[in-house]
Amino acid sequence: MKPILIPFFILILTAPLLQAQNHTTGAREQVEAFRVAYYTRELNLSSEEAQRFWPVYNEFSDALEENRVAERQTQMALRQAYVGGSDQEVEKLLSKLMELKREEVDLTIRYHESFKAVLPIRKVAMLYKAETDFKRKLLEHLQERRQERLNGRP
Repeated sequence: MKPILIPFFILILTAPLLQAQNHTTGAREQVEAFRVAYYTRELNLSSEEAQRFWPVYNEFSDALEENRVAERQTQMALRQAYVGGSDQEVEKLLSKLMELKREEVDLTIRYHESFKAVLPIRKVAMLYKAETDFKRKLLEHLQERRQERLNGRP
């Protein structure tokens, strides 16, 4: 269970950092370009593999992001209900949050099968490592940039 939670918490930590960078023109596109280059290199994708893999991965990523947006909205509503809502409202929002978490796991399992259909199994295993490593590198990069801004460097 622990290996699943670590990337989840890293993503939760990086999401606000990515949103804070949203004011910078093209920041999200730069991150995406870096992700594509990083995964392609780490997985050593051939051009045929890349053509099959990226549409599936992008679909997975979009579905995951949609789920995470709903989860963040539910968490915000839960915080408000916790302070001023009824027990029934809190219970309803907690149930919704648990369902969203279940949907995230279901998405991951479903797309794991899709990844196996377009990549050799060793590259699928490497994908999960590349995702974790990418998130760590991205977080380190964002922290470095933040520290540079705090130190007065652009």
